[in-house]
Amino acid sequence: MEKLFVGIKLTLLVLLFSGCSAEKEPNPLVKQTPPPLIGNAENVQNSGVNRTLSSVDIAKKMPYSLVVKQTPSSVGKAAPRGGRQGVIFKAPSQAAAKTAPKANRDTNETADNNGVEQQSAPNLPDCDGIPSNVSPRVLSFLTCKVVQILSQPEKVESFLLIPKADTSVPRTNRLGRFPIKADGQGLNLEGENLDKFKKLVFSEDSYRFGWKKKCRFSPDVGLHFVKGDKAVEVLFSLDCNLWLFVYGKEEKLEDFDPIQSQFTFLNSLFPVDMEMPETPPSEESETPTETPENSVET
Repeated sequence: MEKLFVGIKLTLLVLLFSGCSAEKEPNPLVKQTPPPLIGNAENVQNSGVNRTLSSVDIAKKMPYSLVVKQTPSSVGKAAPRGGRQGVIFKAPSQAAAKTAPKANRDTNETADNNGVEQQSAPNLPDCDGIPSNVSPRVLSFLTCKVVQILSQPEKVESFLLIPKADTSVPRTNRLGRFPIKADGQGLNLEGENLDKFKKLVFSEDSYRFGWKKKCRFSPDVGLHFVKGDKAVEVLFSLDCNLWLFVYGKEEKLEDFDPIQSQFTFLNSLFPVDMEMPETPPSEESETPTETPENSVET
């Protein structure tokens, strides 16, 4: 009986000891550990307490650009003002570049590039038979009808003129508005001299378009180009280096300073006793003036 009592006592002591141990050490099967917030979270010391950085904490430590790249909602948004946004304007395709119109390609305007660009020939319906050596600028200035007569005349007569306009004189006795001197008809312009004249009159280098002079147009010599029932008259003011082209009621006045010395062949059209006016050296040929435009004596 005594042995049974001792056994019960030992059993109670064992149970009591086991209960105390359970209170001091929790069951490892029910131990809870917080899950990591992100895969590479780092531990930092904060007042002696270990804690895991949250995704918000890590975002605060990351560069702004990295945060934008990792944010799906940022795709398609405009870059911050002042930032580089990449290529905005694209270069035109090769096909578009080929079809793009050139500036003033179909007009008669010239380019200002510290030089002279010849104007395009005007698309006039009656420009057939124009020689290839006619400058487009000259063709535009004289017009097709005048060039056609000057290039293929049937006859070219020469005259000495009275340098004062007088329309009261019969038309057959004057060139344009300027009377022909009595016995002032010279020889006809033909052959080599006619070819020389054509070369000069059709070249843009023979003119100074748009220049102005102080002198008034007072013609000394004139040429009368005849083709069928049409005629063009070219009058020369030798003391001012101006020539006037007359076709019907149309008159076109321009400067011929660059070729002033090349008209000496006109002397051969007039006998010595006709007193062909000498061609004086031009004193105004080097510098344009700000005076009114070349004017025709009235």
